Amino acid sequence: MDKHKKTLVLHIGTHKTGTTSIQFNFQKNSDYLSKHGLYYPKHSPNNHSVSFLPLFLDKADTYFHFKSYYKIRSKDSLSERLNELEKFWKNQFEAFSKSDHDCFIISGENFCNLPDLKGVEKIKEFTEPYFDEYKIIIYIREAISYIRSDVIERVKNGFYSLDEFDYMVKKRFHYKQILNKYQKVFGEDNIIVRVFEKDMLINGDINDDFLYAIGYSNLKIAEECKVYLNESLGKYSAILLSERNSKNKKNTKEESAK
Repeated sequence: MDKHKKTLVLHIGTHKTGTTSIQFNFQKNSDYLSKHGLYYPKHSPNNHSVSFLPLFLDKADTYFHFKSYYKIRSKDSLSERLNELEKFWKNQFEAFSKSDHDCFIISGENFCNLPDLKGVEKIKEFTEPYFDEYKIIIYIREAISYIRSDVIERVKNGFYSLDEFDYMVKKRFHYKQILNKYQKVFGEDNIIVRVFEKDMLINGDINDDFLYAIGYSNLKIAEECKVYLNESLGKYSAILLSERNSKNKKNTKEESAK
């Protein structure tokens, strides 16, 4: 990577590919990364799907994570918050452009869900005054592995039971469509595709792999500083929670019927 250029690394997911670990650990170790030219914003939330992505949505008022985190209750509060976030990010980019840092990292798995090309074009238009080049990085996951991880995570969080996962069988993977949108705007040469499988990650570690992918393989977050999140459930734990979720839903329906 050319150290004389200002680079925006936009990590767009996808879901269930270690994004939470990257976001948490990079923010936690932002001082260490900063010493080596990498800038990861310290402000909360560390998932920029919440604070950056809404600026490029036509209907930010329907985006649950944004509305929930910032407690959006009216059109006035929506407009006020969007204006605040726009100002915040422009200030961040302006300060970065004048700093000794080489690389600004934005990470959010919901960037892969932008509904059309227009949203991606808005991102480039917004950031172009501050950066010389872009690196768009996306992790993809084998379909069966993804489905298992997603179903277990939803069961763990009480969303549904294992016998309700039929929708996942019908779920289609739109990796090609995602890539096409970003390639058209940022250029194919600026897209980095990585596979989220342990034996294909550098050192079997998503954090090390991400640093390698963006050209900073000489850096390594110390093991004692890492936190691994979203650990999967075992088979019997998943079944137990599945049964509990089913029972809870049944009780809720019975209560509602009274």
